Formats: sequence, C-alpha cells, structure tokens
Amino acid sequence: MPSQPAPSYKDSHGNVVFYTMPYGEKKDTLYLISTCPVDTSLTLVQSTLTYHDIYNQANAFALANSNSCTNILLQVFDLMKQKKWTEAKFLWVENLPTYTKLARTDK
Repeated sequence: MPSQPAPSYKDSHGNVVFYTMPYGEKKDTLYLISTCPVDTSLTLVQSTLTYHDIYNQANAFALANSNSCTNILLQVFDLMKQKKWTEAKFLWVENLPTYTKLARTDK
C-alpha cells in the first residue's frame, strides 16, 4: 500500500503539474491499443489523489477494506508515481470486473 500522495509540482503560475501516462503499451505478447478511456480515467484518478485530503481518505478506506477497488487504485497510483505506466495499466485492467484474460491455445 502506498504511504503518501505524489509530491506536488507547480509551474511558474502556481498550477499543480503531474506527469501523464503515454497511450497504448505492451506487456510480453499483449498489446493495449485504443486505451484512451483507460488512460484518461487513470489520469483523472492521478490528478484527484494528488490532493492530500482525498488521498488520506482513500488510504483510510483501503485500509478498512483491503479487497476494495480503492485499494487497487492506490496500488495503480503508486505505480504511476514511479512512472511504471505499463504495470499500472495492466494492474487496473486486469482487476476490472469485466476483464477476461486472453490466452493463446496453439502453443
């Protein structure tokens, strides 16, 4: 479980700035294409969890229920802070209720 929100970076106008993930990705033989909804939603989560009070509330909720989606989101957020974009996307996608793992059976 992550221990703290992402550090805030501010531009010359005092606006909070954070790095966003690149679109698409590849993991082993799996490719994520047309990932705009995933990338956009995770960027919004990243933006929201950058605020200490929201992060602290999410962290408290995740500690109270380790099986919650909030717990997964905090793990994804931690990967995003480390710029591990591919791992973050796959962790989130693989934990969606409608996720079905695709596997090749011809090997």
